[in-house]
Amino acid sequence: MRRHGRRGWVTPSAAAAFFASAWVAGCAPYTPLPAFDPRFADNRLEDTRAVASSAEVGSGPAESAFVGTTEVGGGVAVSLWDLPSGKARWSTRLDAVTRPILLGDLVIVGTHSKGAETERAVALDATSGRERWALDLDHDAFLGATRSGSLVAVVAGRGAGGGSARRGRVIAVDARTGSSAWERTTSGVLGAPASAGPWIFVPWERQNIAVIDVRTGRERARLRSTDDVIAWVKAEASGIYYGGATLYRLSDASATGKRETTPHVEPRVEGVPGHPLPEDDGFAPPPAKRSARGRIRYYARPADVPAAGGDIALATGHFYFAYFRYVFAFTADGALDWVRILPAAVADGRVLEGGLLVTTEDGTARLLASTTGNDAFTAPLGGAIASANLESIGAVPTADAGERRDLRTSLNEVALDPDNTLVPGRAFAVAELAKLPDPEVTRDLLDLYAQRSMPKGVRAALETAMGTRRAGVEHAVKALERHYDFLDGTEAPPFGLIVPTLVTNRRTDALPGLVSHLFDHETPAEDLPRIAAAIRELGDAAVVPALTAFLERYHADSALAGHPDALGETARGIFTLGGPGGRTLLTDLSHDARTLPDVSARITALFTAEQAARDAEAKADAQARALAAAEAARRDQAARPVRLTQASINAVFAEQVGALRACILEALAKDPTLSKVRWTFVVEGTGKAHDFSYAPNSPEFVKCVRPTVEALTFPRFRATRQAGSFAIRLRSEGAADGEEADAPGPDAPWWERDRSAYAKVEAGGAGPATTPWWVVKRAPAKASTPATATEAPEEVPWWIPVEDDGGDDARATPEDAGKAP
Repeated sequence: MRRHGRRGWVTPSAAAAFFASAWVAGCAPYTPLPAFDPRFADNRLEDTRAVASSAEVGSGPAESAFVGTTEVGGGVAVSLWDLPSGKARWSTRLDAVTRPILLGDLVIVGTHSKGAETERAVALDATSGRERWALDLDHDAFLGATRSGSLVAVVAGRGAGGGSARRGRVIAVDARTGSSAWERTTSGVLGAPASAGPWIFVPWERQNIAVIDVRTGRERARLRSTDDVIAWVKAEASGIYYGGATLYRLSDASATGKRETTPHVEPRVEGVPGHPLPEDDGFAPPPAKRSARGRIRYYARPADVPAAGGDIALATGHFYFAYFRYVFAFTADGALDWVRILPAAVADGRVLEGGLLVTTEDGTARLLASTTGNDAFTAPLGGAIASANLESIGAVPTADAGERRDLRTSLNEVALDPDNTLVPGRAFAVAELAKLPDPEVTRDLLDLYAQRSMPKGVRAALETAMGTRRAGVEHAVKALERHYDFLDGTEAPPFGLIVPTLVTNRRTDALPGLVSHLFDHETPAEDLPRIAAAIRELGDAAVVPALTAFLERYHADSALAGHPDALGETARGIFTLGGPGGRTLLTDLSHDARTLPDVSARITALFTAEQAARDAEAKADAQARALAAAEAARRDQAARPVRLTQASINAVFAEQVGALRACILEALAKDPTLSKVRWTFVVEGTGKAHDFSYAPNSPEFVKCVRPTVEALTFPRFRATRQAGSFAIRLRSEGAADGEEADAPGPDAPWWERDRSAYAKVEAGGAGPATTPWWVVKRAPAKASTPATATEAPEEVPWWIPVEDDGGDDARATPEDAGKAP
């Protein structure tokens, strides 16, 4: 025998077995903090694992009865019906304000006593309907109840709908007497509870679930969703489920608090009206009387056996979406399977193995077969009902549900339903109809739009749906062949529906039909702008004559004074496609005194907008160039060295060797004892040099070299400035007196070719020369051991830098070059 608990079943031995073994080695230590204490740690893996492993639910509901309410003489009666007979076992009239809950041998319902102005949770005997006990809730609203063995946990509170007064209460009472066992209160808002094993699961602040020990009222674990809403919690045969629009199953992974790591499933359907949830919002009491709230809902139930790999499988493989009288069945991947229109709005539903069991407001229970949507079971309930709670039903007898109706036909029936209070549901059916690949669906949408009684909301959905169509667009083109004719009784085609589709699909074959309707005086004036715009979008220069003829004919016609957009769109087409000739025509018409003022203003606006676009483009180009230049400068700056090296300074001087040689030879001719020339200067980061000093500083030498050296440009560097220098030694010891130099070849460097000239200078015009001035001696490289006497200096050309010996004739070294003046 099993005892029924709300949203689940608990075996009699489950609690005892748990209490005997729950705190053995391997379980987390029990926390002494009270429920809802802000210091309690959430999302602890060891807590979650302990709860999930011991939350035994059982095999699910097995009752053949359900509870609900009926409206009687302005009041409410709570009733219990039997299925499959549909007969009411009893009916008790009381001031019920919430839908009742069947908990084993009790029926719990929230009431409001007008005289005492107090809320109560009333427990009725499930066999007779008589009151067993009542729990005074003060001014807190009854939100829900669950049962664990001999205790009933009632959740009540205030502030879930807003306001400064916020309070939540969990009250555990004896199921037989109603005497209090414990009570826990929080300043936050709570939701309807569920129970499994020794635990009570209470949604809290739409983000948490507090898991409370039914014996003590202490909190054992707490789950917190970090990226989703928790609006309900429910116990099913395959586990504990919770969530908002998404169903999550309690597992070790729930301790992460993240959607992506927790087993979940959700309806993969877009555009569903009313933001439905797969369970009632646990933070809002389900009303006892007829209400729009609760008539828009998803119905889904996890399969009794979890799917392989931990995924959540759906019973019957469907999500069911109920919108008052319409029921849409979707597969788990979001494909629409079937649609059904019911005689009355759905009061409640439950997914069974055979399909979706629903009760409707006209007082009928029926099972909609998961395969066809047809009735596999029906039972009259003996009168209209206001609310129902089918969660206690485990199964109903089923019969052959016949063949499934054509989906396209069913969706058309929903769209054509004359009930204008259900426009969002009808619009949703239109959107689903447009997804079907059948080309004939396009004609269906046109026929629906042609219905004069079609409400605005459905028309808007048809226009949007037609814009998505790619198949059957030829029906829209063909529709342009139809013109209004009073005698024949034909109507103009629905331009608002077909024109966007023609443009989206680039149907240029529709241009003749569009032009003919542009000139048809029976075409509604409000449709002319979209027709002209479509001609512009689809056409080229070939349509300009037609647009020109229309604008010239009607630019001064007062009949279109109230519809200037039509002429404005025509002018835009000429402006875009007509070239210089078209623009000349537009300019002339804008200055024509007969042209309607609004039309002149629209023509002028075309030219103004074009110039503004050009200015904006030019400004954007200038900004882009400035940004590019700044980026190039930044990159150039980043690529520069911090300072110039002596090698880079030498390289600049080497490029001017010819000019410097001539000046140096002239100086040597005047002063044969000259041993070195030297320049010092300051180089800016831009590469420009200034403040030159010369050695020798004779006027003749300075005058000769100044134009060359002061025009030098050095590589740029990042520092602001630095000191620089360059020196040439003109003498070094070399060949012995009388030693003849080798004769230079015709391609030898100038310093070799001028060896004879140098010899004459050195010897006063006669005699051998020493080592030429352009060759300098470089001391041997320093070694770790003293140099031997046999080591001799290396002779190198002057443009190769030598080490500074610190003497009077030392040239600048890289270290010197890096020093600031």
